[in-house]
Amino acid sequence: MAEGRPKRRLTVTVRGAGDITKPPAAPYIVLQLGGTSVRTAPATAGGTNPVWDEAFELELPPPLPNEQPLQLKAQLNAHVRLFPDRLLASGSQSLTDIFYGGGQHEVTVPLSTEGKPCGHLHLGLQLRRESQPGEEVGSAAGTMLGEVSGLGPASAAAAAVPGPVLPSTETGEMQAREELGAGSLQDPSKPAYGLYA
Repeated sequence: MAEGRPKRRLTVTVRGAGDITKPPAAPYIVLQLGGTSVRTAPATAGGTNPVWDEAFELELPPPLPNEQPLQLKAQLNAHVRLFPDRLLASGSQSLTDIFYGGGQHEVTVPLSTEGKPCGHLHLGLQLRRESQPGEEVGSAAGTMLGEVSGLGPASAAAAAVPGPVLPSTETGEMQAREELGAGSLQDPSKPAYGLYA
């Protein structure tokens, strides 16, 4: 890294994917930014809408005059036992808006395979402030670089990037109860208070 140039850090929260046309048994995401690559753990549930809620912190190269915006590349892979993992789909997201607008962003990255759309990926992005030359900027996640400890939406980095909550194992039961809202939680055949005269 060039001396005297400010440092930038990007927290990327891989929230989940949607409308995956051929859902694998154990999908995971690989993110690439510049020369850095990180990977989520395989999702064990979700089918066509897997959820990860994993956050990663990436150090960005120093800004240069007239630099081209970086592309965050994403790959959806399938973990297959006893065989090499399979690439199912890929997509990319320009970081122009976050570089020039700063702050936090929720983005949807279209995924495709062989030019055909096959789903989308939901990401939360947060650009950390630039430090002064020689100043170390602390991590939003409590780590210097790499994967954020404490997986799940209750982790510090996932909470730092607000956005829509996608279905997960914790919210699935709550959503089912809300859909039963016309009845008692104990017995859905009984009407809830105040709904019927």
